[in-house]
Amino acid sequence: MGLNTLRDMPINDPWIFCFAIVGAHHSMSLLGNVFLAVVYRYDLFPNRRLYKERNIPPRALTSGALRDLLIASLVTQPLATWFLLYPVCVWRGMQYFPPVPNPWWAALYVAVAVVVAFFLNDTFNYWTHRMLHHRWFYKSIHKKHHLFTTDCVGLTSEYNHPVEQVISTLCTLVPIVMLGLDLVSASVFLFFRTWEVLDEHCGYRFPSPFGGEHSRRHDFHHARSGMNNLGMFRFWDWLMGTNKNYKAYLQKLQAKAAD
Repeated sequence: MGLNTLRDMPINDPWIFCFAIVGAHHSMSLLGNVFLAVVYRYDLFPNRRLYKERNIPPRALTSGALRDLLIASLVTQPLATWFLLYPVCVWRGMQYFPPVPNPWWAALYVAVAVVVAFFLNDTFNYWTHRMLHHRWFYKSIHKKHHLFTTDCVGLTSEYNHPVEQVISTLCTLVPIVMLGLDLVSASVFLFFRTWEVLDEHCGYRFPSPFGGEHSRRHDFHHARSGMNNLGMFRFWDWLMGTNKNYKAYLQKLQAKAAD
């Protein structure tokens, strides 16, 4: 079978599909959390901590978050990918590879596709997240995620109420279906999306494609349970003026440092 034939072929193997989709998430989520566990255990990179003294969450909370992550990673996500996402992507006509023959153009295609998918994800995530902060939904659903305040760790990224987990998953997967992404582009997007949520909850300012302040912005949100600092691009924060509290916080930090 030639490469051109394979490139134009719609997905037809659920094993390959699930390996790519689930693997894109797990390779970052599980290995990233292992890396962060070593960082926390041996107090590595202290100059990159968000706080001078590391805030350690209660053991029961991290144990619950680890339990939820393992159940989702080993049971829920593989089953949902096989029985729900795969049929939808087959119906959508997903292909294995980008629909361009030249490898350099294919790489550009994937990069643009990932950026556009993040744009849509930011939009869905911002508005559903604002909904979850409404008094009708916060206490019964979203508060579980906000049990981590100034003590966020990597496990916080996927510690959600089941209803919120479904909403968050849809915010990530709907752009893939809407855009009709190929399997390679979808997998790359899922890898970077998992990295983004892990980075913003890790409690450290590590170098990343999302900027050195990505984690501090979202940590501010957790510490004050505010409406701001969501998404990769944060354009909705700017448009809706929901970043004012964070801007004021930065100004106070700058004034304090100047004294």
